[in-house]
Amino acid sequence: MKKSLASEEQQLVEEISKTRKVYVDSIKTSKRLMHRLLDGIVYGFGIAIGGTVIFGIAIFIASRIVLPLLPAWLANLTH
Repeated sequence: MKKSLASEEQQLVEEISKTRKVYVDSIKTSKRLMHRLLDGIVYGFGIAIGGTVIFGIAIFIASRIVLPLLPAWLANLTH
C-alpha cells in the first residue's frame, strides 16, 4: 500500500512539474509576442513620421525653388 501511494505521489509531482513548465513557457511566449507586436507598431509609426517629414521638406524646397521658375519656363514654351 505504501509503495503504491509513493508511486502515485511521484506521478503527481511529475505532472505538476510538467504543467508548471508549460505554463511558464506560455507566459514567456506571450511576452515575446507582445514585445514583437509593439516593436512592429513603433517601427511602422517611425516610418510614417519619417516619411512625412522627408516628403514635407521636399515639398517645401520644391515650392521655394521650382514653383517660382515654372511660370517663366511655361512662358518661354509658348513663345
